[in-house]
Amino acid sequence: MVTQYDIVVVGGGPAGYTAAIYAAKKGSKVALIEKDRLGGTCLNRGCIPTKTYCASAELLMKMRGAEAFAIKDGGVRPEIDFSALYERKEGVVNKQVEGIRQLIKGNKIELFEGEALIDGNGKVIVECGDSRSVVEYRKLLLATGSMPAGIRGIDIDHRLILDSTDILSLKNLPSSLLIIGGGVIGVEFAMIMSAFGVRVYLVEILKRLLSTEDSMASRIVTNRLKNLGVDINVDTKIEELKAIEGGLKVELNNKKSFVVEKALVAAGRIPVLNARDDIKSHILNDRGFIKVDSHLRTAIPDIYAAGDIVGGMMLAHKAHYDGEIAISNMLGENREVDYSAVPAVVYTQPEVASVGLSEEKAKEMGMDVKVGRFFVASNGMAMARNATEGFVKIVSEKSSGKIIGGTVVCESASEMITTITMAVREGLEFEDIEDLIWPHPTISESIGEAMRDIKGMAIHKVGI
Repeated sequence: MVTQYDIVVVGGGPAGYTAAIYAAKKGSKVALIEKDRLGGTCLNRGCIPTKTYCASAELLMKMRGAEAFAIKDGGVRPEIDFSALYERKEGVVNKQVEGIRQLIKGNKIELFEGEALIDGNGKVIVECGDSRSVVEYRKLLLATGSMPAGIRGIDIDHRLILDSTDILSLKNLPSSLLIIGGGVIGVEFAMIMSAFGVRVYLVEILKRLLSTEDSMASRIVTNRLKNLGVDINVDTKIEELKAIEGGLKVELNNKKSFVVEKALVAAGRIPVLNARDDIKSHILNDRGFIKVDSHLRTAIPDIYAAGDIVGGMMLAHKAHYDGEIAISNMLGENREVDYSAVPAVVYTQPEVASVGLSEEKAKEMGMDVKVGRFFVASNGMAMARNATEGFVKIVSEKSSGKIIGGTVVCESASEMITTITMAVREGLEFEDIEDLIWPHPTISESIGEAMRDIKGMAIHKVGI
């Protein structure tokens, strides 16, 4: 007997499991289909395992700089126990996967574990080994996510040349690593691996690292990586990458030549969808992502899509947001997506967090802006924590005074960006925030100073 569900969600990642739980809490009969592990890429092969490594790298760097806190290290240099860290990472991931499983069970969502084929006509076929199930739906949400992208001419063999999934599966650190790509994934792994003692070479074809972030943020991260010993090559192409005894021989067009044990391709992500060809032809764009309107509806009635599969910013929190918007509209509400204030974070040291328009992007768009800046080197808490590297920048529209973007580069930037995100989302003017009473001493006070600096009134900044 085939059961029909009010809503079937394909994909148990951030968009999918959030959507399924949200729909169940709204009273719908829900089925969730996942072919791998609940939590998707973010939990199993991305955000959480990577940030577990980041946490150890950050602590390791602080311990090595203990003398700045008047702590003697006794002549013993702390090192990473990577085998133990790998087990810790697995434990963190497994605990969260089980937590999501309990949420699914607790909300009475039917979980189908297997590969889903979108068959159309209100049906999804689920295959797991030799078993085959047909799941019927009134409405369908596709949240099938993405996978690591490759680079033309470079064969990811998953042995010497790795993708981001492979590198998180390594149980032993390589002695040396080539990272191809200077975006978020590339710089995070460059910092992690260099802190762990790996000799890292970073190659980026564009003129700077983190090309989508504020240029000042890019410079700070670049300098920090150099101080950690990373060999950075921007505006550079790989001429040759071939396997030799003991690793990989690398030739760059800047005349550098070296040998590494492993290489990591950090070139972004591509969409994943298993559906009949006629369905794909109706709903996919020329890049393989699902085309949706502002309500996350596809061209096929009663089929919606959310998360990485619709393109744009491939971020877990954006996927959570998509999942709830899609379900709301499936249930008869009229909610449109608004991506004007989606924060993004790079978990380097210092962290880089941004939202809305950068100063450069706003000017490229022909906007007349006023900018407030404050360097955390003047902040008391930053001094106490020996974390004086970084700044806060607020971008406002000159004519209206509205805050249209901001960048925070400092320790705990990921926790601070929400204040600016709220300002951008709500269309606040900088004067609406500049008079907030900020707790002292905190690094977050720097946001208030940057707001006041828009009109030259920052207290702890000398006017020039």
